Amino acid sequence: MEQNDLTMLEETRKAQKLFLKDHLGRFAPSFSNLLTRAAPGSFYAALGELCRKFILLECTRFGIPTGPENLRLRPKTVVDECFTCGSGEEVIQDMCDSNCNVE
Repeated sequence: MEQNDLTMLEETRKAQKLFLKDHLGRFAPSFSNLLTRAAPGSFYAALGELCRKFILLECTRFGIPTGPENLRLRPKTVVDECFTCGSGEEVIQDMCDSNCNVE
């Protein structure tokens, strides 16, 4: 916008719209809802509500439907080692390998 490059502005808007449609707009409402429910009355609940409202405004601005507020998450999986142990894989910390030093 500062350089008056309309082609770049158009491409940037397309990228924003795609990112909202394919990613942030799909999971942010559910994430915000979980955050607000997990820590009611806290700073994080307020941050979750701000996030929800911002994404709703952006999706409305671009004419994109938002994802559900209760999106089903992928099941958690346990791996042989956790990130701290060196595998870099997702892990449920309280079910981590007994040799793991993560608490």
